[in-house]
Amino acid sequence: MTNFREKFITEANNLIQNLEESLEKLEKNPKDTETIFSVFRVIHSLKGGGGMFGFEEISNFSTSLEDIYNQIRNGEKQVTTELIEVTRESAIHYKNLLKEDIEISSDIKKVSKMLIKKVSAL
Repeated sequence: MTNFREKFITEANNLIQNLEESLEKLEKNPKDTETIFSVFRVIHSLKGGGGMFGFEEISNFSTSLEDIYNQIRNGEKQVTTELIEVTRESAIHYKNLLKEDIEISSDIKKVSKMLIKKVSAL
């Protein structure tokens, strides 16, 4: 399983890089549906892979972010500068979650909770 975890970490880092690039595009054009779908797919992939390969905190953390981008995809909400900013913070957090071993520190869990609160407030 270790080899699969390593492959997931590599793939997840690539996904996070794609997420950061997509956020730059969204900042310029917040109504770009292709980019919105791209952001959703990245978060969805991180959530699914995280759960599959033992990164439960990634999977749990991704749920609220995935939900809001799904609402945007469905036309129920719109991209805001606040959402872009919290998604940027989330990209950094994803990187930190990938660095953590199987046990997640209490500081990392606090950051997850804080970001989930920010997303829920949008």
